[in-house]
Amino acid sequence: MTNQKIDNYLESQYNVVAARSDFEHVLEDWTKRSQTYRNRSARYSQHRYGKRKNEVIDLFLSQQKYSPIMVYLHGGYWQRGDRSLYSFIAEPFNKAGINVAIIGYPFSPSVSILDIIDSIKTGVLWLWKNTREMDIDSNQILS
Repeated sequence: MTNQKIDNYLESQYNVVAARSDFEHVLEDWTKRSQTYRNRSARYSQHRYGKRKNEVIDLFLSQQKYSPIMVYLHGGYWQRGDRSLYSFIAEPFNKAGINVAIIGYPFSPSVSILDIIDSIKTGVLWLWKNTREMDIDSNQILS
């Protein structure tokens, strides 16, 4: 396989927008569902974990004390998207007694992939340090 074929294949795997002709409708649906859940969730909060743009965690706590927390990293090819589009995924987990953290991160090309990785690591470390006071089991951080 040539390098060009490999590049094209990888592009097709990462670029979901190109694969879905109805992607605008999907985004509209996710946006509405996410806004609805943020408005309805009694235990939703935002937490800044770093100084760079998008270094914010959306936290959705379940009603169960000392339960695990699932970390979700949104898609977007490391270049786009927003954590707020994915709030709706927290609802079934919250109902099952699992907390959800959706970590935002800075985008390429304004930062490198290594910077994005460092940012995400900083977000997970923030969770580990701060979740105890929110009655979350910091030894059960899931991804």
